[in-house]
Amino acid sequence: MDDMTDSVKFLHSSDLQIGMTRWFLSAEAQARFDDDRIRVRVTVQNTGARKGIEIVQAYVEYPGSIPRAKRALKAFATVELEAGASKPVDLEIAIDDLRYYDTVSGKFDLEEGEHRIRIAAHAGETDVPSIAVNLP
Repeated sequence: MDDMTDSVKFLHSSDLQIGMTRWFLSAEAQARFDDDRIRVRVTVQNTGARKGIEIVQAYVEYPGSIPRAKRALKAFATVELEAGASKPVDLEIAIDDLRYYDTVSGKFDLEEGEHRIRIAAHAGETDVPSIAVNLP
């Protein structure tokens, strides 16, 4: 994933103190759209005083023309880091996982338009920056 094409600066600190340490997600996040998946890279930093484990989560927000949940968890990764350490984390979202079942056509279809990917430490984080991915 060295040739990421789209990037967004997040400068977002989850500032969570779970397991007696703190986490920062991330100085920058990047996304790349391939034929069958969206690849996201984010840097995770343990800003606390102790070793810890964090679960980095990627939520997709749909364009909204189809009645369904506005946001859904589509990828996650577990990261274990020593105090003060940071690490890039790669998340992959299969395009097929973004499809919905169209009862009129009787097949799975992909909603056109801008899908937003939000990287967060938990579902309750709603005020986090996002990356826009336009799907055909």
